[in-house]
Amino acid sequence: MRCILLWREAPIHKRLANILEHEELSEDIKENLKTLRNALTETQEALQKAHKDLEEDGDVKELINRVYEKPGTDMGDFWASFLEMTNPLVQCLDACHARNSTECLLSTYNMLPALMAYDNHDYGRWLPDYWAMLSSLSDDKMAFFNIHFTQY
Repeated sequence: MRCILLWREAPIHKRLANILEHEELSEDIKENLKTLRNALTETQEALQKAHKDLEEDGDVKELINRVYEKPGTDMGDFWASFLEMTNPLVQCLDACHARNSTECLLSTYNMLPALMAYDNHDYGRWLPDYWAMLSSLSDDKMAFFNIHFTQY
């Protein structure tokens, strides 16, 4: 997992650096990002609110669209497709980090096609069962999951 995150971070940082070279993020966006970076000291409610605020922010949506635009070169297009493929995996990791079970379930479901295609004998084989089990948890069991099975 860490290897995928590292491979993913380099092209995203490069794209963001190019985009933000002459622009600056709003104070609201900076504050929400700061909250998400402090997952060990922030409350679950604060983490979920920051995540929701960023998810609904029009400027963030525009920035994300710009990061994922195909640059029109073979290597650039390859890395843009790699970012798209690894998105659900990273979303799942972020959801676990932020203790957001709804996002965790959604991203886990979104991982199914790629894992079925590339890793059917391991993750692709067992992930549908895992997703079905998580989807059927009661609210109190999901709350327990949020507290005790998160990744820091």
